[in-house]
Amino acid sequence: MTSNFSGVPDWDLDGLLPPNDVDDPTSELRSPYEISLLDLIANFGNTEHRRRLLRGLLDYRAELHQAGLTRGFQWVNGSFVENVGTHVPADIDVVTFFHIPDGHTGDTLIESFAGLFDQSHLKISYSIDAYFVPLNQTTPEEIIDASIYWYSMWSHTRSGQWKGYLKINLADDDEEAGLRLDQIQGNEGGRA
Repeated sequence: MTSNFSGVPDWDLDGLLPPNDVDDPTSELRSPYEISLLDLIANFGNTEHRRRLLRGLLDYRAELHQAGLTRGFQWVNGSFVENVGTHVPADIDVVTFFHIPDGHTGDTLIESFAGLFDQSHLKISYSIDAYFVPLNQTTPEEIIDASIYWYSMWSHTRSGQWKGYLKINLADDDEEAGLRLDQIQGNEGGRA
């Protein structure tokens, strides 16, 4: 299986990321595929609209980092990671698996950073459809249940087709990714 995206297989004929390596289904090459922010920008930021969505993702991640959410990872999915004809993604779907920072509980984190957990704010401000799974201050059973839920929701299309999605580390180099996105947008001159 060839790959255009560092560690991610090509889209299948339906424009979806395959859930695993179809040539070797028991290999470790499987969804969620780990990708850097730089690779995400290089491989999924191919239009001005998609670059605006990526800017929203980076701004959203900056807000997460300001709240102290720097340990964990994000699963990225939705039409943003698909290559389906002329369909234009409206947003980026993200589940953030995070460690609650020292000195906070889930409740105090939400109280201190209410906008960060407000679905409508995130959708309007960043074009992000956001969900959260705390990794500490949570039982292993709750983490497993949340992972099973999101895997079952995201590993299929609404019509039941298998598909893959992406994983990005919360501690990835957001500053370098932002500079790269600025560079691409500057070179394109704002072209749609």
